[in-house]
Amino acid sequence: MSLIPKDLTPVLQETANRGVGPVRWQHPAWIDHLPPCNHACPAGENIQAWLAHARDGDFEAAWLKLTEDNPLPGVHGRACYHPCETRCNRKDLDEAVAIHAVERFLGDLAVEQGWSVRPGRDTGKRILIVGAGPGGLSCAWHLRRRGHAVEIRDGVTIRRMRTNVFEFACRGERVEVDLNLGPGEAYECPYTLDKHLLARDYFSVAHTGDGDGWDMNRPPMGSILLFQGRVYLVDAGPNIDYALTALGIGVNEIDGIFHTHCHDDHLAGLTTLIRGDRRIAYYAVPMVRASVIKKLSMVMRIPESEFGKLFDVKDLKLDEWNDIEGLEVKPILSPHPVETTILYFRVMWEGGYRSYAHLADIASFEV
Repeated sequence: MSLIPKDLTPVLQETANRGVGPVRWQHPAWIDHLPPCNHACPAGENIQAWLAHARDGDFEAAWLKLTEDNPLPGVHGRACYHPCETRCNRKDLDEAVAIHAVERFLGDLAVEQGWSVRPGRDTGKRILIVGAGPGGLSCAWHLRRRGHAVEIRDGVTIRRMRTNVFEFACRGERVEVDLNLGPGEAYECPYTLDKHLLARDYFSVAHTGDGDGWDMNRPPMGSILLFQGRVYLVDAGPNIDYALTALGIGVNEIDGIFHTHCHDDHLAGLTTLIRGDRRIAYYAVPMVRASVIKKLSMVMRIPESEFGKLFDVKDLKLDEWNDIEGLEVKPILSPHPVETTILYFRVMWEGGYRSYAHLADIASFEV
């Protein structure tokens, strides 16, 4: 029996145009999404973890796990409007778990039993906290657990002297704090990107960040537009795949990108988008597209004519509403060192249009 090619199992993600032979250029990514209750919690508590201890009857372990995030469970269990219970999956079966009641119980029991937490190893650092409200007390709690010496005071005044320079005064003593970084200095981002699952609404917008993107935990300014199940990006900065993964979006889910200009923090992510299993639609006015093509061709060392093979180019008309399957976009020229447009979006909604304006690197509202 002859063996014909269609009887063979094809190589996954075969890409003959990308090299001398088939290459696997994608890999699965494990995304640990938060449970609905955790995601809705204003205090960011690991709710299912401390509830598990409480269910097992180990209330001190439950309190210790709870206070890793929230040092005031007795207060929070009374004052919080408990959105966690609104999102609780159990409500679809019978009724939501009474999370705030258990939290209040643990807080009261800790006071009754005299439970405490040991401070961390002494770091030798002393920190002054201004004000003893919930924020100040929580800050003191977490700093002490890290081993820092903490003092809480009222009557402290703060005055801004100049850019990122402040004067602190208390009981006749004054100290000036300069928060500006010197040339070549940087600071490590204290938090990593959290994991979220964006709801695929009829029309919604999520902002990806306001950093420069070169640090994975400081995503650049950009937006994700969700419309009728489709996913669009507005600009694509460095490490865009890291930000998309944190939001539960894969590269192959992107339907298109709207481009405002060719600066690195808005363009570098294009090299990630071309790794998808199809050409992503590329929307920009011709002058922006031309500058992007020139820069990308230099970065990737490819002819400018190759851009059309990497993206499905869709030119937009300046100062006009462009209809993209119900999503309308209007590019407007914006003064900037390179060719730039701001973008207005609108979709038909009950009672009229719902709109969104992406004002990328705008110089002034009056210009």
